[in-house]
Amino acid sequence: MAFFLIVPRAAQPVLHQIFTIIAPVLAMAAIGFAWVRLRMPFDNNTITDIILNVGSPCLLFSTLLTRRPEPGALAEIAVVGLSMLACVGIVGNAYIAYPWIGANFELGGKEIAGARDWSIGERQRLAGFARSSFDAAGQIAILAALYNVGEPRRWLRGAIWLLAATAVMLSTARGILLAMAIAAIAIEGEHLGRRGVARASLALGFAWMALPPLLAWTVDFSQQARLQLHASHGSYLDRLANMWPQARDLWLDAPVPWLGRGLGGIGAAQTLFEPARFNAADNLLVYQCVALGALALPLLAGAAIGLWRIGASARADAATLVAFALIVVWYGAVSNIVEHPILAAAYGLLLQRGASLLRARRPS
Repeated sequence: MAFFLIVPRAAQPVLHQIFTIIAPVLAMAAIGFAWVRLRMPFDNNTITDIILNVGSPCLLFSTLLTRRPEPGALAEIAVVGLSMLACVGIVGNAYIAYPWIGANFELGGKEIAGARDWSIGERQRLAGFARSSFDAAGQIAILAALYNVGEPRRWLRGAIWLLAATAVMLSTARGILLAMAIAAIAIEGEHLGRRGVARASLALGFAWMALPPLLAWTVDFSQQARLQLHASHGSYLDRLANMWPQARDLWLDAPVPWLGRGLGGIGAAQTLFEPARFNAADNLLVYQCVALGALALPLLAGAAIGLWRIGASARADAATLVAFALIVVWYGAVSNIVEHPILAAAYGLLLQRGASLLRARRPS
C-alpha cells in the first residue's frame, strides 16, 4: 500500500487494476517456489486433474458472471467452436482411427449401432466425432451457413466455405456438398444484394426433391435401364428403381393409406421392429408421405409457401431461414432429413417459422 502513496493520484486506478491481476500470479509463483525449496511432494497427475476438472470450469463460470458477454457474441463463439470441432474431427479421422467407430451398444434388449463404420469401395466414410458421416457433414453445412449469413468480410466467408467443403468432401457426403454449394451461392448473392438467387434456388430445390420420387412411382427403372443411364450413379438410381417404389408399396399397404404408417413406420425404427421391410426412404417427401399419408402434402406445401414469402420479406432472419431451407430441401432430395439431428432441428424451425407467417397473413 505504501507504493500507492508515492504514485500520482491519476495513475492509481490503472495501477490498482494491474496489481489485482498480477498479484495472484505472483502469489502462486511464490507458493510454488517455497514448495520446491521445502522439497515437499508434488503429484503432477493430481494437480492436472484439479486444474482441468475444477479450476477451468470455475474460471469459465466466473468470466461469464463478471464479463456479461452479449448473447450475439456467445452465439458466434458457439457456432465457430462447433464448426471447428466438426471439421477437425473429420480431418483428424482421415489420419487417426477413432476407437468408437464401429462400436455398438444395447438399449432395451436391442443392439444399436454407435458410430457407423462404412465405406464407398475402398474409401472410408469419415464421421469424425459424429455418429455418421452424414451427421457430421450436416452439422458443418448448417453451421457454416449460419455464420456466413452475417459475416461481412468476403475473405473470411471464403475461408469458411473452403474449410467446410474440404471436411464435407472427406466425409464423402456428396448430397450435402451439393446442398451447401447451393446455399453458398445464395448467401453470396444475398451479400451482393441479389435476393432472387436464393428464391430461384429454393424453387429448383423443391422440384429436385419432389419430381424424381414421383417419376420413380410411375416409371419402371429396370436394371438394364439403370445401367444404360450411368453405371457410376448406382446409389441414386437404386433409389429410383428399388427404394422409392418399395416405400410407396409400404405406404399403400398401410391399413388406412391416407393416414400413412405413422411415426416409426419407415426409416431407422424399422430396424428394431420389422427389419425385413426396412426402407430408409432417402427423400423428405417420400418419408413424410409414408409416415403421415395425405397430411404430408399440405404440410410441405404450406412450408414451401411460407418459405417463399419469407424469402421476399424484410425479416431480420430471412437470409438465415432461406439458407437453412436450401440445405434441407436440396439434401432432402436424397435423405429423409428427419433422422439427422441438426438437420431435423433446422427443418422443425423452418416449419414453425413458415406456419407462423401463414397465420399472421390469414385474414381475421
